[in-house]
Amino acid sequence: MRRILPFLAFVVSIAARKDSDISSSTTSTSTTVSTLPSVDLQSFSRETDEDKSIAKLIFTIPYNDVYYNTNVTVGDDNLQLRLDLTQPEIWVMNENFYSCDQVFSYYQVEFESYGSNIPDSATENPLYTATACAQGGVYTTPSSDIPTPTIPGLSNGQTYTIPNLSIIDAEGEFETENISFVLGSNQKLTLPDFSFVNVDSTNMWVGGLGLAGNPTGSGFLDSLVQQGIIKSSAYSLWFNGVQEPGGLCELLLGAVDQHYYEGDFYSFDIIPYAGGKSNDYTDQLLQGLKLPTILLSDLRVRNENSKEEISLFSASDSVPVLMESRTLYNYLPLDSIINLAIQLDAIYNNDVAEWIVECDKIYEANASLLFSFGDLEIDIPMEEMISNATYQDTFLTFSNGKRACYLMVLPSSEHGYSSLGITFLRHVYMALDNDGGRIAIAKANSLDVVQDDYSTSKSVSDFPTKTMANITASTISRISSGKIPFATHQNQSSTSLTYSAANTGAQDIPERFTGAVISSGQIFLTPLTGSSAIASAADESTAKMKSGGSSKYTFVTIRSMKTEIQIIMTIIGVVIMTLILI
Repeated sequence: MRRILPFLAFVVSIAARKDSDISSSTTSTSTTVSTLPSVDLQSFSRETDEDKSIAKLIFTIPYNDVYYNTNVTVGDDNLQLRLDLTQPEIWVMNENFYSCDQVFSYYQVEFESYGSNIPDSATENPLYTATACAQGGVYTTPSSDIPTPTIPGLSNGQTYTIPNLSIIDAEGEFETENISFVLGSNQKLTLPDFSFVNVDSTNMWVGGLGLAGNPTGSGFLDSLVQQGIIKSSAYSLWFNGVQEPGGLCELLLGAVDQHYYEGDFYSFDIIPYAGGKSNDYTDQLLQGLKLPTILLSDLRVRNENSKEEISLFSASDSVPVLMESRTLYNYLPLDSIINLAIQLDAIYNNDVAEWIVECDKIYEANASLLFSFGDLEIDIPMEEMISNATYQDTFLTFSNGKRACYLMVLPSSEHGYSSLGITFLRHVYMALDNDGGRIAIAKANSLDVVQDDYSTSKSVSDFPTKTMANITASTISRISSGKIPFATHQNQSSTSLTYSAANTGAQDIPERFTGAVISSGQIFLTPLTGSSAIASAADESTAKMKSGGSSKYTFVTIRSMKTEIQIIMTIIGVVIMTLILI
């Protein structure tokens, strides 16, 4: 019997779509594993008692994952939900989804019993034919009556599709139930009669806690406003800059804390979404949302030794970008990626659909990638923008034995729009005022957060709803509609975020970048992709020097790091390959 097990075929097929939680690399099980350098937490300052007292929700990265999840109780079911910045609803996976452990265990037992000769009777089992599974638990609708929605015009059982610009699909029905969270203060916050989406069809592994503005259901932030916990539909977000293990994110409810950022803190008007999705229904929903969009005015590379800088933008126009917490990659205009590739000696391979560099060159270069938003500049060490390169469950090396890494950037054309993912977000402190239509951003401060301080095993007390906690620290203030405290507001050019049909092809990448061949875990460079060819590609680039106006290239001397399914594939990569029946 020559067939791929349906669920694994599903994994492989969507792995080819490099996006959000569901992105991986190719049908050949290319995966991405972080290679972030170790972090010396002893050099970080500690959270104060005032910091810990803020009403906040804690997100952590589970074992063998790279995305941020929080614990939630829906009715009687304990679930995990993903941090989800780009849609407004809480959505869960319903009871008809099998757990991922069930599905993988079934495949393992059948394969160990029958090898490649699995009988037809076994292939009729629903665990065999499953096309998705639940990694964060499922919600079971109670047999008794459920509460009536408090949202005017909304009814239980009303069908709904979660609006997403990305290829995340989630469809289901509204349902109403009590939802509760344990906040960082070890207090239990209950949102009664909360209307959420009970999803019966999705390409995700974990549901989402949406933070975008203007929900159709109850909406997490809107419910906090109604409960009198926050002044407006607003939040700020801080990451501790550490990937798994130890990765942590704090969602500060309706407040800003100066202790969580350093340097300048600027606010900007949110860029509106102007349409472009082929689905009119989705487009209409998206246009009504408040999304975390901002104008990226420049992107530069800096040599930290010489302090020379070069812009990667070819045109003078700024680029609207969407902040996304369910993707690792940063999606940017192709010309800027080509300009970056010139500086890094990066090459592109069609088999993995990735830009590849020598890891050691990046580690030794002492260079940074500079993201400019008006007068604000966020610098990120270049070594934190790469990940180990793997293909067919093998770590890739160049033919000279040097380790290969993937650049965590991909063309906007593959995504349909420009966006900044987790590799960027973990370095910033961000505040959103959905009601006032503003976004603020600063460089994240380095704080040593002890996860045990927020352990869910500690005893909890009820959070006093209808009463805002008393804030006495001068460095902490609540966000009100139209005003993000401590932030200097800056106007930017009027523009909009538009979706264009995604194009996953590499036909627009100059040929001299695409001549690398992968064989038996090694990358071989053809004559088109040697260092001299990369240098000559400067003729096809229009990057601009920011120090003296020279058009010189590769001065940075760098020449002399995907996703929900991707993580699952990392765990079961070998299983995927061995369970393909020959």
